[in-house]
Amino acid sequence: MLLFLPHLPIAQTPPSEEVVQIQEVRLSPGKLNTIPTFNSNSPEKVLNPGILLSTFPPQGKQEPTAHLNFPFKGRFDVFAHHLAQTRIPGDLRTLYLGILLHNPLQR
Repeated sequence: MLLFLPHLPIAQTPPSEEVVQIQEVRLSPGKLNTIPTFNSNSPEKVLNPGILLSTFPPQGKQEPTAHLNFPFKGRFDVFAHHLAQTRIPGDLRTLYLGILLHNPLQR
């Protein structure tokens, strides 16, 4: 079977050129904006073990920048998107993503 693709010009920009395009920002329809979401996707590629994101206070922590000091109250959602990448090709180790919850209610 032969595949025929017509000649199409492809637009290219030089790597040093910055292109700015103004866009309107609008709220998402529905109820997506009413439920707080714990969104963990940065860094997307995980190379080493460690805390990716925490809502605990940063004081006294080894990596303070990983802690947001934002306690969730009531319902919230969790979204996580990460890729495991090894330094050695063919290393098929498993990436475990753990979520720890703490309820700091005083008795």
